[in-house]
Amino acid sequence: MMKNVKNIFLSTALILFSLFVFPKRFFTITACNPPANCGDNTIETNNDLKNDKVHINFESDNHRSHDYKTTISVNGRSGWQVTGVWLDVEDDNHSGYFKYSTSSLSDFNPSPGKKINKVKVSLYKDCPSSPTPTVEITPTITPEITPEVTPATEVTPSPTPVPTIVENTQSTNDSPSQEHGAPVCSDQKPGTPSDLKAGYIGNGQISLSWTHASAPHTSYLVAFGPCQVPFLLDHFAKLNLA
Repeated sequence: MMKNVKNIFLSTALILFSLFVFPKRFFTITACNPPANCGDNTIETNNDLKNDKVHINFESDNHRSHDYKTTISVNGRSGWQVTGVWLDVEDDNHSGYFKYSTSSLSDFNPSPGKKINKVKVSLYKDCPSSPTPTVEITPTITPEITPEVTPATEVTPSPTPVPTIVENTQSTNDSPSQEHGAPVCSDQKPGTPSDLKAGYIGNGQISLSWTHASAPHTSYLVAFGPCQVPFLLDHFAKLNLA
């Protein structure tokens, strides 16, 4: 029993020691991204390659083995453009990769140089522009407000009172403080004189005669002037009866 526990303890310690001492060697995490459909892309190979982005073709020297590649062609496909070609060539006076072109290559043979070991190609493709979002503007409908008309109260004007004149039928002996209507003459009208005659008696004087009017009357008012009609009313004389 003690031996089994000791073995389990040793195994656990060994695993923990491995995790801390050799983390990079035994637990490397690699992120895998899908290939880009546009933008920048880089492809590296040592053999012929043909896909939706690039066509790479190696040609061998006829006098040497098939693996002895001395000529290469590089072309973009499906809208991809070659923007750079790096070659690792033996005896080209460069160590490792050297950039030989910024565009496509056709039957290219590096000189000086012998065998082409591998190639690295940079590619670019325009990404489609993002569609401009369509913004639908819905107009705000302002409700039409109908003003409410309040009918005005019809004012009926009060009639202006008209003073009523009451004819005074009372006797003249009433108290003077009482109100009276328009004066009314109830006396009997006198008659009209007749047979009027005028005679000159000298010294600018004339003599008048007429037949008395019927009663009642107490005097006569005589108007005179330079002509018969009209008389000047400022020339008159009042003749009282004896």
